[in-house]
Amino acid sequence: MFQKRYRKSFHREANYMSPSSRSLMSNDSEPALTCANVRCQAGTVCKMIDVVCKKAPCDPRPECVIDEPFNPCAATTCPVGSECRVKQVQCIRAPCPPIGECYTPPQSNQCGKFETFKTCASHCEPSCTNKSPICILSCAPPRCQCNQGFYRNSSGACVTEAECDGNADTNPYARLR
Repeated sequence: MFQKRYRKSFHREANYMSPSSRSLMSNDSEPALTCANVRCQAGTVCKMIDVVCKKAPCDPRPECVIDEPFNPCAATTCPVGSECRVKQVQCIRAPCPPIGECYTPPQSNQCGKFETFKTCASHCEPSCTNKSPICILSCAPPRCQCNQGFYRNSSGACVTEAECDGNADTNPYARLR
């Protein structure tokens, strides 16, 4: 990554107008650094990038970046439990770039006995082999999970603690839903 950035920076600097070209300009003034006076290598395009500086004003600088295909989902933020899909749109006048659209995959909210459908499910559902898992506090995809006081057994059913003990689960990788 560092080498790529260094290489890009080197090529970018090498492609600005030379000092001799600058002196030919009227009033011997420095040209504004824009994509208009930067030549990028094949496979790259020039984009104006905001920079951090110590003293304002901080003008954006041209930078040669890899020419990647447009990805409308890169700028689309979808709610938890949904995902972005690229959707082609119809339009009257071309070009008609695709758009990023959030959709929620179909979920079966028909849960089994002692289960509840959770839109913000736990990543670490309690099971007969691990009744108190240590878990991260973020949402897993929506799904059915065991009700409070019930544990997932190796068959995938939600059972009481007594049923766990009576039907001892020895598989540490018991199926989690």
